Amino acid sequence: MQTLRARVQWLARRVEKLHDEGEPAQTLEQTLHEAERELLEQARRARLAPSARRTATAAGDGTQLDP
Repeated sequence: MQTLRARVQWLARRVEKLHDEGEPAQTLEQTLHEAERELLEQARRARLAPSARRTATAAGDGTQLDP
């Protein structure tokens, strides 16, 4: 997740620089938004996975979840 976070930060800086220079940045903005969505999804899954494992263990059903 650190690599993706660094990519999002780099893309954001690059988009800002292009805007400051008056250059078109639509393609890069789209790439930035896709990377942001992926980062948010990874964070959401990381946050939900431990609670799902605790629930499955507490239920005693032996369910194994992929990380």
